[in-house]
Amino acid sequence: MRTQAGIRLERTGAGAAFLLADVKTTLDLTEDEGYLHLAPQGLLIIVPMPETGRWRLIAHMPTPLDVPASAIDATHLDDVIRQRTGLEFGSHDVSWTSQFNLSHGVADRFRNGRVFLAGDAAHVHSPVGGQGLNTGVQDAHNLIWKLALARQLSASAAEELVASYERERRGTALPMVHGVAKVTRVITARASVARRVLGMLAPRVLARPRIHNKLGRAVGMLELAYPVTRGEARRGVGRRLVNPEFVSGGRLHERLNPTDFTWVVWGGALPDRREREDACWSGLPVVFVSDDSLIAPVRVPQDRRVMLVRPDRYVAAAGPDAWSVHGALAGLVASPLDDAVVAA
Repeated sequence: MRTQAGIRLERTGAGAAFLLADVKTTLDLTEDEGYLHLAPQGLLIIVPMPETGRWRLIAHMPTPLDVPASAIDATHLDDVIRQRTGLEFGSHDVSWTSQFNLSHGVADRFRNGRVFLAGDAAHVHSPVGGQGLNTGVQDAHNLIWKLALARQLSASAAEELVASYERERRGTALPMVHGVAKVTRVITARASVARRVLGMLAPRVLARPRIHNKLGRAVGMLELAYPVTRGEARRGVGRRLVNPEFVSGGRLHERLNPTDFTWVVWGGALPDRREREDACWSGLPVVFVSDDSLIAPVRVPQDRRVMLVRPDRYVAAAGPDAWSVHGALAGLVASPLDDAVVAA
């Protein structure tokens, strides 16, 4: 289908093979944590799945894939885990397995006319870091809300908004795939001595709070930012909205409209009724956040105390007031406010 749509995805072989499996274990593992082992025999990652008691095994296989699929059973998996961790995993109820020779690649474009690519159709890479599923879900979310909103806009504004899907998501996929490829090359080094040294050093380095937090946010894709002007990026535009916890319970993201844009007004005096009904708010919901309503106050400069937040929780524009946000959106992205303001 991708080829028929006139879109190319060229893969580059990574010279590494992986074994994946979903299994249950007899061990009593903490189910909200993942486990990573850099053994001389190869990398092994064990992470919890949504189903209680089921785990995803990700194992780098330094030798060529010469084990038939029928032989990838609980016994074989236990052998791999035992060699690399010393644990008696007690694999059972093996629901799925897969073997593949690793390659990396990103499609030359994510859209051709009415055809859009997302997930594995748009980018392929190593399972190391668990970026594939997250990136695919983000692709889908980014595309869905734009297609839904486009139906409410003029033809030109709708086309501009939909066109931003490829700019944002391919712009995200390229560095992600490049970064994952670099990390994979390091941890799948052919020399077992190199893997042994890495296995000794990595725990010490990753245990440092600063590195641990930075890596955690990067792997969790919480630092993802979409391309905006340099000045706007410094103001937090194009980045994920912070998600503080309220004294009354719940977090900010839970109070935003999941299918449309939402205004977020930080601190200060609340707009009076007349101002709130002004056309500049465009009929969109407004969430007011005062310092005393939060468990831990968020410092937001006065010059961006009013934010327009997208359905995917990214800040589209920010300014000291709603009208300045309209101005900030002009020429930056297709504005969801234009038609509403004209019609008001």
